[in-house]
Amino acid sequence: TNLSLYIEDYKLYKEGTGSEESLENMLRSWRWVFHNCPEATENIYVDGPTMIELMIGRAGNEAEKAALIDTLGMMYDQRIKYFGKEGFVLGRKGVDIYTKDPSRFDKVFPDLKRSVELEGNESSAAVLVYYFRIAAKMVQTGKLESSELVDIYDRVSTIVENNLKTGKRSSSFENAQRNVELTFEPYARCDDLVRIYQAKFDESPDDPDLLRKILSVLDKKGCAASELFFNVSVRLYELEPNAESA
Repeated sequence: TNLSLYIEDYKLYKEGTGSEESLENMLRSWRWVFHNCPEATENIYVDGPTMIELMIGRAGNEAEKAALIDTLGMMYDQRIKYFGKEGFVLGRKGVDIYTKDPSRFDKVFPDLKRSVELEGNESSAAVLVYYFRIAAKMVQTGKLESSELVDIYDRVSTIVENNLKTGKRSSSFENAQRNVELTFEPYARCDDLVRIYQAKFDESPDDPDLLRKILSVLDKKGCAASELFFNVSVRLYELEPNAESA
């Protein structure tokens, strides 16, 4: 009964024809369904962010708003529990919570990281932008090493470039590329990149995947004149003597 009631009132809300009473009934019925029959339909969670956003707008104080943002996180976790799509849903969760409360950046960082790990090239442009932006904030607040930010940059920019090559959702990924490059700019100095990657090269000089990544980032950021670039190139050729490494 509550499921049918909330769906009907939600249609009115989306059409802009609902009354204040129907809006109150919609929120009440949705909340009941969410707590009492969470497996009824995935639409509970598709519509959920809209419901909670309306509730946040009606919150009487900051404590109530914070509690509703907690509920938002629980809603996304419950969606994963009953309907899967972990990577996709974690990305939505991280972006949604951060945009409503940026002070929770360190709490949503693991969700966005996991989302990108699971989704890979299927990650949305928005998730990639927020993941990198929050990673930079983690560095600024001492919660993440700058070397880790460089690794995240390499991962994110590779996904963005892959999507641009396929022409899929090109406009959103063009915007993502600009945003990521702008965020990375303060950390993209050759001295810093060389220092970070020199340590990685010293630690794993026989890892061709790492060597290719070092060359890619240094070349992309105009650091190909560095001694590190030369030494990594030589070592990669020793490991894999092919036309590309030559």
